[in-house]
Amino acid sequence: MDIKGIEIVENIWKDHYKVQVKINGCEFYLYKNFKTKDEAEEFVCTYLSDNPAIREAKFVSEWDDGYTITTKCYVNTDEKLVFNIEITDEKIETLEILNREYIIIDGVEYSVSPEKGECEYWYK
Repeated sequence: MDIKGIEIVENIWKDHYKVQVKINGCEFYLYKNFKTKDEAEEFVCTYLSDNPAIREAKFVSEWDDGYTITTKCYVNTDEKLVFNIEITDEKIETLEILNREYIIIDGVEYSVSPEKGECEYWYK
């Protein structure tokens, strides 16, 4: 894995840090309870490897009246874990009911939820 840099860039709350990671030309921000750069690097090496299981995908949330929001994300297809979901600038204050969430990998839809085991894929 070509890790260009891991930097703890911001203390969010107590021991929770915003960590900037640059891997193979991609930049990620992680939010987790890393206390040291070594902990962050170990996490990155565990979940973001050079293997083909790490794929770019689209994360789709479908809201009331059929309104959808689509953003970029990454997926570990071995772990069935969706991560680094892009934040949108869209105004969502008027949306009330989330109908479903799913990801699209190579044109194929897969269900996703925040709980592991509820759907085909999950996110934290």
